[in-house]
Amino acid sequence: MAQPTTRAVALGGCLVAAALTVGGCGRGPLNSPATGSGCSLTVSLPLRGGHPVAGAMATVGGRSTLLDQPTSTLSIPCGLTARLGPSARLPGAPPLTGWTVDGQTRHRGRIAVLIDGLITATLDVHLPAASPSGAVLPQSTSPVRSPHPSPSARPSPRPRPTPTAATVSLDRWLRYDAAARTVTLQLVAGYGNVNDGLDYNGTTSGGMRIGIPTGWTVTVDFSNVASLNHSAAVVTATGTTPVFAGAALPDPVKGVAPGGHATFHFVTGAAGSYRIACLVPGHEPAGMWAALQVTAGGVPTIHL
Repeated sequence: MAQPTTRAVALGGCLVAAALTVGGCGRGPLNSPATGSGCSLTVSLPLRGGHPVAGAMATVGGRSTLLDQPTSTLSIPCGLTARLGPSARLPGAPPLTGWTVDGQTRHRGRIAVLIDGLITATLDVHLPAASPSGAVLPQSTSPVRSPHPSPSARPSPRPRPTPTAATVSLDRWLRYDAAARTVTLQLVAGYGNVNDGLDYNGTTSGGMRIGIPTGWTVTVDFSNVASLNHSAAVVTATGTTPVFAGAALPDPVKGVAPGGHATFHFVTGAAGSYRIACLVPGHEPAGMWAALQVTAGGVPTIHL
């Protein structure tokens, strides 16, 4: 059995020592930059004017960490539970409405999350409306009506959410820009020579699960390091025709030769369950496919 190693993880200006067992996490290694596989928790905070308006606290194995940066990532051994909650309330901080975890909303202030892959969580708050001059308008818990409303009166404009400017990287395989609604997926065929080279990023038969919201622009950066031709196309579980325009390599049946590289782009359409599959004859039935879930909202995710 591999010996545990301890690494320092930067979080919100703090250094957290996390005991990570290399060779764990089911069949793959934990938090290994060399292979790009492992488990982690990425927490995003709500912003106003580019600055967080609230903080959060993450507790794993009895160790609590303050998260006060726009985006923080903590490497966590797979199978542990992270407990998330708001940090001490700051003066003027907006009220908490819940959390969004991998695109699913939870209307609770404190939640427990099983770390079984690359998990993303967003702290949700209610931001008050802003006046045209930029001042925050006070809000009342009960409506107050004017006895003589002006016929020309207009409601204050609803503020648009402030997007996170920085690109978020989820391990080495996937990164996204929420403001631009773009995502880049690194797809390596034959990585680690798993399943006789019939694999994507060292996974087979849906072992890699990718989530991308509908309407996002996707770039797939494909490389073939195997000894056979391989390809990639977004299809249904029973089909061989790309489900979105441009969602395949130019000749997915012939594939890319060993050592080759290619890129394709597409925009996600209807929400649903799909596959990224190698359409070289016999390869998909042998397990060369990854699961792709197009979601109605949220942010991209990837689980290995």
